[in-house]
Amino acid sequence: MTALVGKVDPTRSVRAQRDYVAAYFDTTLRRRPNRLLTQNPPEFPEVHVRW
Repeated sequence: MTALVGKVDPTRSVRAQRDYVAAYFDTTLRRRPNRLLTQNPPEFPEVHVRW
């Protein structure tokens, strides 16, 4: 299982998921662009967003 998800701290993983879901809904429903979805911010260097 580790090969599929890596060795991410569970608390950090949940924080990243919450932040990215919120950013997605802000961008799509509220039409407020969020830098999490347009850049690779320093808060989550392990996340890479590709459109």
